[in-house]
Amino acid sequence: MSESTLGAPAAFRGYRLQTLYIINRILNAERDYIYCPEKEEDLSIMDEDKNFLEIIQIKAHASSNLKLSDFKISKPDSFFRRISKYKDEQKRPKIKILSFDTVGPELIGAFNDKKPIDQERVKKKLLDANYTTNEIEYFFNNISIELIDENTLKEQIFEDIEKISLACSVETTFDILNAWLYHCSEFSVEINLNDLIKKIYSIGDNANAQTQHKQHWGKTVTVLGGNEKKDMINKDAFVKGTFTTFNHIEENLDIKRERWLEQISEAHLKNHLVIIHGASGQGKTTLAYRYMKEYFAENFRFEITSKGLSSIDVILDIAHAIKGFASRIPEIPIGIYIDIPPRELKWLDILRELKDFSNIFLLITIREEDWQRSSGEVYGLSWEEIELSFSKEEAEKYYEEHIYKSPQLHHLDFNEAWIGFGGKGPLLEFAYYLNEGMQLKEKLIIQIKKIEEECSREQNYEKLELLKVITIASVYNSRVSLKKVIRCLDLKDITSIRYLENEYFIKIDAEDNVIEGLHYVRSLIIKDIIIDDVFNPFIRYVKHSLNSIIEEDYELFLKNLFYEKRNIDDILNFISNEELFSLSSWIGVKAVISSLLWLGVRDYVEENKGLIAEVSERFDYTTASLFILDFDVSNLLKEPSYQMLASLLGNSALDEIENYRKRQTPKNNVFKYLRKWISNINYIVSHPQSKEEWLALGFSSLWIKKAECKGYLKKAIEQMDTNRILELEYSIEEIAKIIVGIYTITPEKIQRFCEENSRFLLEKYQLQRNCNQRL
Repeated sequence: MSESTLGAPAAFRGYRLQTLYIINRILNAERDYIYCPEKEEDLSIMDEDKNFLEIIQIKAHASSNLKLSDFKISKPDSFFRRISKYKDEQKRPKIKILSFDTVGPELIGAFNDKKPIDQERVKKKLLDANYTTNEIEYFFNNISIELIDENTLKEQIFEDIEKISLACSVETTFDILNAWLYHCSEFSVEINLNDLIKKIYSIGDNANAQTQHKQHWGKTVTVLGGNEKKDMINKDAFVKGTFTTFNHIEENLDIKRERWLEQISEAHLKNHLVIIHGASGQGKTTLAYRYMKEYFAENFRFEITSKGLSSIDVILDIAHAIKGFASRIPEIPIGIYIDIPPRELKWLDILRELKDFSNIFLLITIREEDWQRSSGEVYGLSWEEIELSFSKEEAEKYYEEHIYKSPQLHHLDFNEAWIGFGGKGPLLEFAYYLNEGMQLKEKLIIQIKKIEEECSREQNYEKLELLKVITIASVYNSRVSLKKVIRCLDLKDITSIRYLENEYFIKIDAEDNVIEGLHYVRSLIIKDIIIDDVFNPFIRYVKHSLNSIIEEDYELFLKNLFYEKRNIDDILNFISNEELFSLSSWIGVKAVISSLLWLGVRDYVEENKGLIAEVSERFDYTTASLFILDFDVSNLLKEPSYQMLASLLGNSALDEIENYRKRQTPKNNVFKYLRKWISNINYIVSHPQSKEEWLALGFSSLWIKKAECKGYLKKAIEQMDTNRILELEYSIEEIAKIIVGIYTITPEKIQRFCEENSRFLLEKYQLQRNCNQRL
């Protein structure tokens, strides 16, 4: 994609009326003429022998009354200079000026009505511009002017398209045709009536993609632009940094960050996938929205919402819909934006599905910690990455733009603002400070003090307790279940929840019935304000959070806590006490198992830190310890990993390596936390009901066996009705993951399951294999 194409939206809008006329002319062609947008003027029409029949100049954005001066007749490359070359040709083409606006009486009189008085005036102006008498006579004899009405033209085109288009709406077909004609105009492509009809038919192809389009467009895939009335846009929310929508950008409430926009554009010229990562509050979403507005045409920029990443099935459906849309207009750049929510890894799957389309340009924004967490999962992808930051230099430029846009200034100059801000911090906080005249933390302290006074006056501390629980959960990237937090804090109703939402502390997802902090940066600040070591101890609200967050978020919540090494023993004792903490699903079991495995591996690495450093230094290679020491905690390798290095190191080193391995602490230590927790579980976990729960059961089964755990969970797996696996729709890979996990605990049951369902499994495998081959 060329640089000019990437910046096409402005030119695309300019060509809209021009292409409107071209489509109409082709659809109403009486003969198989050849139409050439932008080859000779805006449109030239040729016969079968490629002789020019008509040369057409289209005026779509002229003054209120088109006049001769609008053609810039004195310039060497003006319209009249260009067409004068046809006066000496044997077959002179007709010259037409088409206008979508009104035309002045002088031009109409001179060229259409042939009025002598108007021709004399036009002639004098042309002579003054150094045109010859022969040229002027040619102009009067060959140029005609035609007025065009946009609405009438569009109605005619829609009627014609409706007769041809079968599988796609007239509006969508027209938009795609318009984009296709834009491409033809840019590259002077010759087309005829047959080409246009073929294009209309191709737009209706791929019925399955159309079905997915209808299912996801406007829901999990949204068009960026024109979705909200101006009087419905919450400008105050944007200014105060509570949330950002594309409509805020359309209203130009943001301040353009030109340097970053250029970097993203340059990155997209190198790779169709660009990933912007950085700390929370650096303006990633606002920057991405601005880029999509600046660099992609209005009907060809989309956002995949977090709902679109909810499952692999949804991801595949969305990918199919986008690919179907993109394949019909391969010449038009399509911008796809995804803001990755915390905890999410499935976004990588949609990138793998879309990465090979030449006209799909993906822009990802992701928090720094989530990007680092994803780095080991990006196999099979190439990308350009941009680490977004906010420096003093950019802050000064931001301030200069701010003083032009803001009706009220709180600071004398940038230096005063920067010093008052503290000289460092994310863009979100700096923008808030400029707009409000105080730091975000100061404002939050005032708001929280108000809540404290209300709670003290009413002798009801529900609001504060709720805010603390949601804040702790949000700081550790987790969502609070509405149902669970009401039960945990014994809330009488949702009054306190609505109050915190109205005060911009929290946001509610009514569809999923979950609550989380409004913004990660705000949650961090609130945590520092309301959590202390004496009256509001951290561990107290960690425990409340554990009993309030949704189960799939336990993994990230616990891993973040373990990473900080805060209250680990207290947390382990709490989740191991079934009177204080219990799980209801295998998704929760998987999440806790994953976090305890992570903690076990972290401790094991620290136990052997000195030995790892010694091995790395001895063999002069930083990753040598991965092969020389024994980190195969799953016992998957048939022979020691260092045997692969024997030819490089020599046999003399093998004895030395064996001695290093003997100095390792027992690798079973990795499972010490998992074994302890499993042994304390004596409550019932519900039977899997969904695909995700069955997959979580398969994962849990594998590691329960690897860790040689005993207890209730192991027995529950042994008694599981595996035939219920087939009640849901799975890929063959997903079935394999489930049954391999369960097989490690109860091989006889899985062997019997495979024998009884062998025909179904083989047909499933063959069907999927055939589908993959077609793709």
